[in-house]
Amino acid sequence: MKSILIICFSFILLTGCQNSNQDTLLTSQSTVATYSDGEVSLSDIDQYILSMPAHKRWSSETSPDDWYRNIINRIITEKKLLSEANLVGFNQDPIYKNKIRAFERTAYSNQYLATFDNPTGLSEADLKAQYDAHIDRYNRPESRRVYHLFKAFKGDQEKAKKDINSLRERIVAGENIELLVKQFSDSESRHKNGLIGNIKKGMMSPDFDEIIFSIEQDMPSEVIRTKDGYHIFYVSDILHAQSYDFDSVKTFIAQELGKQYIIDFIQEKAELLPPPEMFQIVSQQELTQLVRNRRNNIAVLTVNDFKLPLGQFMFELQQLKKTTGPKKDDNFAMHFLNEIAYREIIYQEMLKEKTTFNNPELLKLQKEQLLIEEYTQVKLKSYINQHPDLINSYFKKNKMRFSTPVQVKLERLIIPRKGQENAMNQLELAVEKLDDGSLSFNELAQEYNGQVQQLDYLTSIDLQKIAPQIINFAFLLKVNEHSPPFTTRNAFTIIKLIDRKEATERPLSSVRKHVIQQYVNENAADIFKRINKQLLEDVLINESALKAIHISLQQG
Repeated sequence: MKSILIICFSFILLTGCQNSNQDTLLTSQSTVATYSDGEVSLSDIDQYILSMPAHKRWSSETSPDDWYRNIINRIITEKKLLSEANLVGFNQDPIYKNKIRAFERTAYSNQYLATFDNPTGLSEADLKAQYDAHIDRYNRPESRRVYHLFKAFKGDQEKAKKDINSLRERIVAGENIELLVKQFSDSESRHKNGLIGNIKKGMMSPDFDEIIFSIEQDMPSEVIRTKDGYHIFYVSDILHAQSYDFDSVKTFIAQELGKQYIIDFIQEKAELLPPPEMFQIVSQQELTQLVRNRRNNIAVLTVNDFKLPLGQFMFELQQLKKTTGPKKDDNFAMHFLNEIAYREIIYQEMLKEKTTFNNPELLKLQKEQLLIEEYTQVKLKSYINQHPDLINSYFKKNKMRFSTPVQVKLERLIIPRKGQENAMNQLELAVEKLDDGSLSFNELAQEYNGQVQQLDYLTSIDLQKIAPQIINFAFLLKVNEHSPPFTTRNAFTIIKLIDRKEATERPLSSVRKHVIQQYVNENAADIFKRINKQLLEDVLINESALKAIHISLQQG
């Protein structure tokens, strides 16, 4: 059926298509549908179908009539959105213009780079050397996806015990722990439905480690009592320990090294061009510090008059991660920034030389598609603003999601593990002295050649960026209380809670923009159906033309 469709459409556009019952001759310019501001021709349909990915050019789940009507409606919807976007001047929107620049930068620089021979690639010896140098990365210890439910004493230990035992029974009976945590837990992890994360041995205190790595999958732990309340842990998935040989990870290593290899290639070819008058790029350390301090308006890259603020760069980075998936590579952001920098040099030089793009029609089409996508988001939010009952109801049900998050002020003691690998037991004993005041953080730091850091009023999201393991303890501590020692990659860590600011509800007026964006993220398809219905109210389909197409397909 797919091949018949493509062949018949080519035939229609080249020679016309005649309905034998009505003697209706259809050409590429024949009108198949009309609406208030325009029409859809056979040529429009043909171009639209050919622009679709091959696997979407036909659906066996719908009839030909429904499929064609759907295509016609999509064409009209996009035409109307594009016309409206241009009419209101949305093509001058700063965010859209930034995306267009990023798109053109890639397209033009790729055209320039295509004039050179492709890089020869990495040899087997290169890949093996990388494997041998980082062998520890390919030996994966067991990890467990862990959830946590906590009931604080709150002055009534018996009630807390009764409540947590009841919750445990409900989990054993098959209730969803994420829903129970969200509704009943007193831990900060409730904002992530109780998820602590993928835990490896040593990431938590020895006592909690022993519990987590002894419980069965999909079963809750026994109730655990600590100074502040009762805990339940739950393991939803177990990723067993595994070692990977060279052949099994060779492709991954090639992809990893290939990023830098490609960037080196782009840089090498960019440097063949006249150097820009102004070129500045931050270092890896500077980038990390800017991200940590949220200096979104500071330029991380300057090429002549072009400046890339941190906020825009982080947005582009997130967009990239949506297509490539999350990256654990610490250098991923810096690699991406370097790639942007040298592509920008190429792009500016091509514009300066008035180089034309090889396929201007394709470039125009892709820019129009981007405009439609961006303007659709505006339409979705506009619809919500026109129906305030939707957002009011949503906010009422989700008030806690938009409250100010709990913030903690901490001191963090970091003790290097190298040469002190067996210090955990002594550090556990030292915590008791820290709590009773007979030992200070600075004294313990001096004894173990460590350092004390101040962490001022951070949320769980902030702490996740610094060291995810801190979250396991930071929100369970009382003021002036110390956590058990826990391990990170290269250090032992103990944290002390200095102060805590509780979550507070915020009025809708102060978080309306954020609430609308969340509502759109969760309900975009439903809202767009309503908008689309309005856009298509004036559509008239030429039934005789549609019938002629069907007859041509059947006769093909």
